Amino acid sequence: MSGKVKIRIENLSKIWGTTKAIDNLTMDIHEGDFLTLLGPSGCGKTTTLRSIAGLENPTEGKITINDKVVFSKKDEIYIDPVKRDIGLIFQSYALWPHMTVMKNVAFGPTIKKLPKDEVEKLTMDILEKVHLEKHAHRYPNELSGGQQQRVAIARMLIAKPGIFLMDEPLSNLDAKLRLEMRSEVKRLHQEAGTTTVYVTHDQEEAMTMSSHICIMKDGVILQKDTPEMLYRKPADLFVADFISNPKMNFIDGEVIRENGKAHVNAKGFILPVESDLIGDRKHVKVAFRPEDAELDQNGVAFRIETQLPTGPAQINNLINEHCTVTMITKNYIRSKPGETIKIGIKPDCHNIFDIGTGKRIF
Repeated sequence: MSGKVKIRIENLSKIWGTTKAIDNLTMDIHEGDFLTLLGPSGCGKTTTLRSIAGLENPTEGKITINDKVVFSKKDEIYIDPVKRDIGLIFQSYALWPHMTVMKNVAFGPTIKKLPKDEVEKLTMDILEKVHLEKHAHRYPNELSGGQQQRVAIARMLIAKPGIFLMDEPLSNLDAKLRLEMRSEVKRLHQEAGTTTVYVTHDQEEAMTMSSHICIMKDGVILQKDTPEMLYRKPADLFVADFISNPKMNFIDGEVIRENGKAHVNAKGFILPVESDLIGDRKHVKVAFRPEDAELDQNGVAFRIETQLPTGPAQINNLINEHCTVTMITKNYIRSKPGETIKIGIKPDCHNIFDIGTGKRIF
């Protein structure tokens, strides 16, 4: 990761009664990043975003934006949200129903008393960016959900904030519109290059849109990394399971040592390991993605339970007396449910985790 630090969060905590919504969180967000806060409900992602925005008053910690401290519990500093150089979008579009699209977007520049012709030009330029120039004189109730969300984005863009903060902005849209708007939001971020902090519980949304993802659980950061690293090298079993659709395969493995060398036997899957990394462990957890299982005549035998064709691929649910495995193949396999096939794991496409801590060993 490179570039100037745009947002710095230091030892941030937020306590609600006896519950820690954020637990001593420290993180840097760099200029131009599209950082997604991802995790299950109640993990603290929205509270973190609202703290950056100034809509929550944290219990402890410090927040710096553009080298300016906007919150410090210790120094009793609190800067109002309107002075933090941020733009906000939430689940609700919060559009003025009695105003046209153009007037909704032009509201900010208008109250700043900019010249009328300048406001009109600015507004039309922004509407073109979000592909709404033909709907400038429509009212919000005449637009689709995706179009209303674009109006909300346009209203944020016209203010030219240094930071975009978005809290589940696509969650009210149907599946097709969500897919379209993911591409739209990503395109706008690439064009503007504005530092963006995005909250979602949808791991696919996070993976497709983000430059970096921060996985949170119980107010704590478990891993902050690129989508590729989160997917290929998850820090622990929770991250491995959460960033997974279909679910990652998890198999108990026994460490076998012979002649100074070690390998793991995971219910028949034999995987070489480095002795110095595996240490004195006797049992580990082996994990691999469904697409990293492959047909192998010398592999482990499984019976096919079900096959789910998706169009570009086939999901095969497999079982034997020891475990179950999901395998995704691009080419549909000829074997049918009830038949037996043998599979292996592609080289260097597995992770090994400590049974006790759940942390990835390698």
